[in-house]
Amino acid sequence: MTPLANVRQEAFAQFLAAGHSATAAYARAYGRDRDVSSRVNGHRLLTKASIRDRIAQIRHEAASNSLPMLQQVIKETERRTIERIRGGAFKQACEATERFAEMVIKLANRLPSH
Repeated sequence: MTPLANVRQEAFAQFLAAGHSATAAYARAYGRDRDVSSRVNGHRLLTKASIRDRIAQIRHEAASNSLPMLQQVIKETERRTIERIRGGAFKQACEATERFAEMVIKLANRLPSH
């Protein structure tokens, strides 16, 4: 899907995909105050299928683009864990691996589901 033809709606979708609320995304995209009008209009825009689809696409692309970096981080974590185990620091290796797993779970929960 290509960017939305309406530049303000595209900006709204970009802000929302980046984690802003519908109210904040609308206010920023349309140059308005964060007030009741922005809240109503932001939620109104979320009823449009084209905007919801664009938000999903932006999030999917961001997740896909981060995959190589995540793979590199996983390899480096594996290397350090093995290094710690070989150095006799088994407890520290386990603790670091548990912290890493918790972080991965938190990140995975933020990804859009398809």
